[in-house]
Formats: sequence, structure tokens, C-alpha cells
Amino acid sequence: MTEHSAAVDVAHPPEAMLRAVNPALRLALKTPLGALLGDFMVVDFTGRKSGKQYSTPVSAHQLDGDLYVVLEAQWKYNF
Repeated sequence: MTEHSAAVDVAHPPEAMLRAVNPALRLALKTPLGALLGDFMVVDFTGRKSGKQYSTPVSAHQLDGDLYVVLEAQWKYNF
């Protein structure tokens, strides 16, 4: 039997790094300089249980003219 490997390896940055980088990235993306940062965008949403407002930077991907955001976090269920 042939052993198969995944086409894509999932890699997550350390939580400490995200806590440090996300606020700066979120701020930069809301300025005219945000266009220089590449394929990122900010998703604003309301927590389904808490009702709290959140703003999270995400990586955006275009495929055949459609915009995709790949999520693994639990907050994706707010949509």
C-alpha cells in the first residue's frame, strides 16, 4: 500500500506572537497603508454568546475571482 502525505501542512503561529502582532496588524489594515501589507483583511463580528464586538485580522485568498477566508477558530460560527 502506498503511503500518502498531506498536500498542505497546517502550521499555527504561537499564541503569544498572535497577541503581539494582531493589534498592530488590525490598526495598520484600517489605514491607507493596509493595502501595502498584502492579502489581509479585518473581519468584524459580534460574539454569538457574549454579544461583544470583535475585530480580527485574517488572511484573504482569491480563487477564480472569488474571495475566501480559511478559518479554524470557533468564531467562524458567528456567521
